Amino acid sequence: MDTTYETMQWFIRTPLLKYAYIIVLTLAYITGPWIAAGLNWTKWGTRLTLASIGTILIITFGTRIGFYDLAPTAFTCANTITSTWATPESILNLVLTIPLGAGLYWATYSIKTSLLILLITVITVETGQAITGLGTCQNGDLARNAIGGTLAILGFAIGKNLTGKGQDRGY
Repeated sequence: MDTTYETMQWFIRTPLLKYAYIIVLTLAYITGPWIAAGLNWTKWGTRLTLASIGTILIITFGTRIGFYDLAPTAFTCANTITSTWATPESILNLVLTIPLGAGLYWATYSIKTSLLILLITVITVETGQAITGLGTCQNGDLARNAIGGTLAILGFAIGKNLTGKGQDRGY
């Protein structure tokens, strides 16, 4: 599979991945309030965070099963990001972490905590790609993933401060 578009077509054609996604959404909805209560997070922010992490894992690893890339340059995901912004995979890297960043901030209302968890998640996923060979850890993936989530976190933080909404942690 050469492009993200082909990867996404394969995802849509594969019933098992559809079922995996349904399971992720169901588990996020059911377990979100319990996890939120234990962490003192909001339940809907926690649900969005869990669903986002599950979606990232399914799209990153599930669509690549059977397509291994154990190239010696597997750790190029931390290299420069200047040359590859216009590719579909670059855009997907930005878009995939936006719901995660939004969910983290909605759950915690803390920029520091949200950014820390976002960075840990991004590094873990990209390292997993490099180690397993499922997916590709390309130039600048770490930066693009972090930028997408960071934009969402900062956007939600600015929006909360401008509107004054979101003070009630019960929703």
